[in-house]
Amino acid sequence: MVHTMRLTAHSIAVATATYFELSPNMLRSPSRMKHIVQARRVAIYLMRTRLALSLPGIGIYFRQDHTTILSALRRIEADLDLLGHAVLIAASLSEPIVPQQPRHCIECGQMIALDSKVRAA
Repeated sequence: MVHTMRLTAHSIAVATATYFELSPNMLRSPSRMKHIVQARRVAIYLMRTRLALSLPGIGIYFRQDHTTILSALRRIEADLDLLGHAVLIAASLSEPIVPQQPRHCIECGQMIALDSKVRAA
């Protein structure tokens, strides 16, 4: 049986934060430091393109107005370097993921070992 993890806004934030060597909380903070803002823009872009979340929905996650989210999307679409980072992170979301702690499969109830591979949905 194939065990899958659902792709969520939080999993995108974690993957993006890890890629940029930040914590997910730093992405959600109101910080305007350049490296945090750039990472946040990548996460916003991935949430919009991979999950098709609404602007207000993404805004709720990041505690920002939907117009701020729209501005971030427009800026990243004009920045080829940041789009390149987004492509790399998106590819990593499709890679097998090793769970951080033992989990039970929702479908069969079996324990998923720490070293087992789990694929993103």
